[in-house]
Amino acid sequence: MIFEIVKKAAALIYCCVFTICCSSSSSEPESILPSPMNPIPATGSQNISLSVTLGWVCSNQNNLSYIYDLYFGTASIPPLIASGLTNPQYVVDSLSKGSSYYWKIVVKEGGRRTEGTVWNFSTIPAWEQVADFGGQAMAGSPAFSIGAKGYIVSGFPENSQSVPDVWQYDSVTNTWSKKNNFPGPSRIDGAGFSIGDKGYITCGIGSSNLLNDLYEYDQQTDTWTQKASYPGAARYLPTVLVINQKAYVVGGTTDQRAQKDVWEYDPLNNQWTKKADFPGNGRNSAGGFVIGNKGYIGCGVTNGNPFVVTNDFWEYDPQNDAWTRKADFPGIGRGYTLGFSIGSTGYLGLGITAITGQNSVIAKDLYEYNPASNLWTKKLDFQGGKRAMAPSFVIGRYLYFGNGGNENGQFYKDFWRFSK
Repeated sequence: MIFEIVKKAAALIYCCVFTICCSSSSSEPESILPSPMNPIPATGSQNISLSVTLGWVCSNQNNLSYIYDLYFGTASIPPLIASGLTNPQYVVDSLSKGSSYYWKIVVKEGGRRTEGTVWNFSTIPAWEQVADFGGQAMAGSPAFSIGAKGYIVSGFPENSQSVPDVWQYDSVTNTWSKKNNFPGPSRIDGAGFSIGDKGYITCGIGSSNLLNDLYEYDQQTDTWTQKASYPGAARYLPTVLVINQKAYVVGGTTDQRAQKDVWEYDPLNNQWTKKADFPGNGRNSAGGFVIGNKGYIGCGVTNGNPFVVTNDFWEYDPQNDAWTRKADFPGIGRGYTLGFSIGSTGYLGLGITAITGQNSVIAKDLYEYNPASNLWTKKLDFQGGKRAMAPSFVIGRYLYFGNGGNENGQFYKDFWRFSK
């Protein structure tokens, strides 16, 4: 009898406990907020525009007042950028091309919160391939742009001597066309630049000697006119800065010796003027660009044999004819450096970082320089094959870059464009 009573009591206790647990379990979903789902853009999406509306969905059968916190950025653990959102969408803009972005949503209601998973997407590429070069694959060509057109002048094809070819690229139609041959000596490693509606070619390595001539190109008539020769010693791979309608030719190498002299060319009177020497080590193939009224030069080859490069970086003020050292280029020092500017930012990168025997080490990295903050930012690496001695020019908000040769002696004829 006692045993039966104990069994009935135990069963009653079990029943009560089970009933309480089931009740608690049945109310549990109401105490946990649902996770955000269905991200827009879908996680893993590519080629997303630089301004996008992020969206997500949260189940809300009880019509609760959800609050959302948004974490967003280029780090895989993104930082908080917005809190207290009441709508499940948010516009992010001014994104960078060719970048991966990560984001997540935290849902909050009352004292409860649920953290969502981290989603990701990538933006449209910074580097895009355009039409292949119209001629044979070449390297060492000077280049310049006038308006919406770019020009590749002379250079040498694979296993051949330099040629007088001139090719025009039309950025509107994405096509190449052959122009009249360059009338001066064919060359490699010269310098190209433009002032107003005219293009210019100077210096370089001819078939048997170094050069210091200067030729002006008229786009309207497709003709060349020889102008006053560069007054410094004949040389190759100087860097040219065009500031306020005047060209500043900096450095270069004469008979294996890197120079640091600076000459100003004024096309209005076809006259050259000696300026203050560059204060750093003499160099060739430094990267250069212009922002506003200031010019910038960085990196370069300070000695050819043995191969010595540098990563220092300098600003030139033509009004005061003065140089100021700025924050060093953050990558490895290099020569045959790509330098250009788009809007208010400048860029240095790619090039040759070392030469051992007959082998070159070629870089694909690219860095952006902000003169207002004197800071560098790593950008997306060049997406084509490694190359050096590759011509480039800027049209509008795009850099165009191509041709050149790699460390194995292979020459390219593909062309690319970059925008920030």
